[in-house]
Amino acid sequence: MQTTIKSPHQHSQRLIARGDFASVHRCECGGIQLTIGALTLRLTTAALLSLTATLEEAAGNCEQAGPARALTSFQRGDA
Repeated sequence: MQTTIKSPHQHSQRLIARGDFASVHRCECGGIQLTIGALTLRLTTAALLSLTATLEEAAGNCEQAGPARALTSFQRGDA
């Protein structure tokens, strides 16, 4: 999984995680790039950890709501 690429700002990046929908690279300057489809976010490590905690909380809440309710309760513009 150790793929190195050149980012647009000319720093080398190493792939540190990849899933079905997203990938995460760490830049040589310490930054993190989270890519989900065509969206790429440049984050600090602290921001990545905060985002991870938020997504874990959301996933837990979706599981508590049950699959059918979780799929139908989100409406356009709710975010």
